Order: sequence, then structure tokens, then C-alpha cells
Amino acid sequence: MKLSLDYMATRDGKAVAFMEMRRRKNQMHAYDTYMLSLYKVKMANELTQATGLPCFLVVQWSDKAGIVKLPPDDMYVAMGGSTRRNDPQDIEPMVYFDVARFKAVTT
Repeated sequence: MKLSLDYMATRDGKAVAFMEMRRRKNQMHAYDTYMLSLYKVKMANELTQATGLPCFLVVQWSDKAGIVKLPPDDMYVAMGGSTRRNDPQDIEPMVYFDVARFKAVTT
């Protein structure tokens, strides 16, 4: 079954959360916002609705890692995405998170 998020966190064999994991080469505060596809945020919301379990976005930047819940409390949606592959399908509705809302975690 495809759940659309990367991992299911478990404790004693029981699911406790779902996580979308990302890695970026830039430093955490190089940009004020972090973007994730609206599709991923929608799927996280559906997982929470169906299971009652929280979903999180975890990002490893070059200098630190951070975690934020999905969907975020203070998000906005705009078109965005990647242009590096020259694929028009890489431009889609994106959710923008305030990087300051990420809780830093030790790595």
C-alpha cells in the first residue's frame, strides 16, 4: 500500500507517527521558507484523519536538522517547484513553511 510519506515511526511494533524525510545541501536559514508539494501535505492530512496519528516533515540541512508537524499551522500555498530538470510537471502547487517553525533536532 502506498502511503505517500517516507516512513512510519513505530514503538513496540505499533505505529505512532508518519514522516516525510528530506535532505538539503544549503544551511537551514539560507531561506526564510521551506516548500513541500501540496500533494504531500494533503496526503499527510488524510493519514492523520484516517489513523489519528501525527505526521511530520523532517529536514536535514547542511548545518542542522529540523522537524515540523504536517500540515503546518501557518502555511501558505503558491505555485513553485524545481526547474533544474526542465520538466513542467515539477512545477505544482506548493506549501510554504516558515523555517523558524522547525524545531531543531540534534544529529
